[in-house]
Amino acid sequence: FATGDAIDLGFLPFNSAYSAVWTENGGNTGGILNINNGSTLVASLTNLTGSYTTANFQLSQAANGTELISHT
Repeated sequence: FATGDAIDLGFLPFNSAYSAVWTENGGNTGGILNINNGSTLVASLTNLTGSYTTANFQLSQAANGTELISHT
């Protein structure tokens, strides 16, 4: 997952209240990207490899109306 890449979460309708939160694993080789609505977990992408921060991920609306995660 590199700058300019995107993942369309086709199962998840877009919601501007969602936020992306990155949690690095203990080895700093990857982690989990959670999509939250306030304090409620909406979706989780597990076992992602690479070194990221929450600021690397931007949420927006895909052309089909679903949630789009972009790497910035």
